[in-house]
Amino acid sequence: MGVTYMFGVARTNGTIQQIVRSLVRLVHGKVSLIPWVFFMLAAAITASGALSLATYSILIPLGLSFARSHKVSPLVMGLSILNGTNAGGFSPIAIYWVIVDNVLVDNGIHVQPMPVFWWTFVVNVLLNIGACLLFSGRNGDRLGLTPTRTTGEGLEGNSSVDGQRWTW
Repeated sequence: MGVTYMFGVARTNGTIQQIVRSLVRLVHGKVSLIPWVFFMLAAAITASGALSLATYSILIPLGLSFARSHKVSPLVMGLSILNGTNAGGFSPIAIYWVIVDNVLVDNGIHVQPMPVFWWTFVVNVLLNIGACLLFSGRNGDRLGLTPTRTTGEGLEGNSSVDGQRWTW
């Protein structure tokens, strides 16, 4: 819980925003790499021991704000944060690895943590590559998702994101 508290303070005092801005400068503002910045940051935060929910609450509002200002699909940004969080979730010091390891040891099964961590990380990188290929594109329209401003309530096949309605 101490790690979660530390990252909560870092978000409140603007440290996380500064880290994200620095990382975006590191990729020289290439819009297609911004979701990967959030993927790696989410993986690092979760791998350091923070709970997934804390990582989501720290990065998703910031990520969606960056997605909007850099014209990145909010779906790609959200999936990148979720996949990054899952990628870091089984590091040897992450809470999920500790829980899984305790259950395995209680049942007489001994597993080395690093192979589990690296395979989980690799699988989530592959999932994120798939998500980026599937849902990226100009205006996020690879699957026919196009942002439109509609005000109709209860329309079938619609979901609202940041005041915009994504239709398919």
